[in-house]
Amino acid sequence: MLWNGVMLAAETQQFGEIFLDNGEDPSGRIAPHGVLNLSGGYRRALASGAEAALVLRLFNALDRRYETGGYFDYDAAGNYVAHFVPAATRHAIAQLDVKF
Repeated sequence: MLWNGVMLAAETQQFGEIFLDNGEDPSGRIAPHGVLNLSGGYRRALASGAEAALVLRLFNALDRRYETGGYFDYDAAGNYVAHFVPAATRHAIAQLDVKF
């Protein structure tokens, strides 16, 4: 949405069920989940058709804890177990876009 140079946006990312192996071992299952990303900023026209925008993007706005993937390997006791890779928690990026 753009209003008088102010930009606001929201998006969701939805992910389906993921298994860490082809055998679909339930101990290596990542449940379906989704995250909410938000962004806002200000865009302004400059001289000779150029424009600049300052945008702040907030990823995983609700700070949801989930896994992005993983693998099976042996633990210290010699058991073959699933090891999960956690996703990034809430984080933000600021960007300045200048178009000539």
